[in-house]
Amino acid sequence: KNQLCSVSEGLQEMCLRFVRLLSSQLREKEMIITRSLREASRQASQVIGIDLSDSDELRCVNLMCEHVGERCACRLALWFHRHEFPRMRTLILRGNDLRTVPEPICQLQNLIELDLSNNRLEEIPESFARLSNLEKLDLRGNMKIRNKIPNFIFALPNLKQFDYDH
Repeated sequence: KNQLCSVSEGLQEMCLRFVRLLSSQLREKEMIITRSLREASRQASQVIGIDLSDSDELRCVNLMCEHVGERCACRLALWFHRHEFPRMRTLILRGNDLRTVPEPICQLQNLIELDLSNNRLEEIPESFARLSNLEKLDLRGNMKIRNKIPNFIFALPNLKQFDYDH
């Protein structure tokens, strides 16, 4: 009888582990990595990554902006202001000629990877210090900030990989 109980308990534990694993895999399948602002908007709660490398979706249409017709951070700022991305872990904005980092990006508390390489960044905002979970940051190819990397970047607690031009 004791052997039967221990086998039953062992089987029950194994079944519980299997159910946890299966449920975890299903959650992962629900998460989305996209290359489109429109798609990300429709499924914001499931988006874990957005790759907007060299994206025409960032072309400014704001007639009040001096960069109308060019890729611009104001379009990105407005978009992030309108949508919440609670699971966002990766954001790739490589090669968009951005001059600034939109403030709402610095509010993505779960962000682990941020690629801002090959833009035209003129400064790094102090609000970057709020990206406490950031592990990987790429600022290569931003010549205007080449020698102006602020100290708070080096103080980010989880930063493991930081790529920039010296």
